[in-house]
Amino acid sequence: MKKLTKIFGLVLIAALTVIIAVCAAACGDGEKREEWEIYAGTYKFSKMEMTIQGSGINQSVTINAGESYAGLSYTEDTMVIELKPDGKATISSSISSIKSEANLTWRVEDGKLIFPETTTTGMDMTISENTIEYGMTLSVSGMTTTSKYILEKV
Repeated sequence: MKKLTKIFGLVLIAALTVIIAVCAAACGDGEKREEWEIYAGTYKFSKMEMTIQGSGINQSVTINAGESYAGLSYTEDTMVIELKPDGKATISSSISSIKSEANLTWRVEDGKLIFPETTTTGMDMTISENTIEYGMTLSVSGMTTTSKYILEKV
């Protein structure tokens, strides 16, 4: 009887092991994905939506990567944000002959992309698994320009 109980116990353990393995493979391990697993990658300029108002002007325009506006050429490299799995980031911009690059760290809080080394007022960067969006408003000499930038993960 002891031998039968021992065999039954081993069979039960083997069966449970197989069930757990199948569930883990089919359902995932049930753990929450880490920030870097969700968001790490390279995001490139896709388009800019801009509204210009004031001094008798009321204009809205959408500029897609590969197009020009006001003498400036916009490409995917106009704005590139690379979020690395180790929490580091590289942000580069290039419009016509003007180029810049910054190396920062990043994190995500409540759907917002945060670069702790920077201070921005009135500009939130929202992030989803494949898109970064941010906007800003500038007012100069009675003219207000509101811009929304959209970067897509490549």
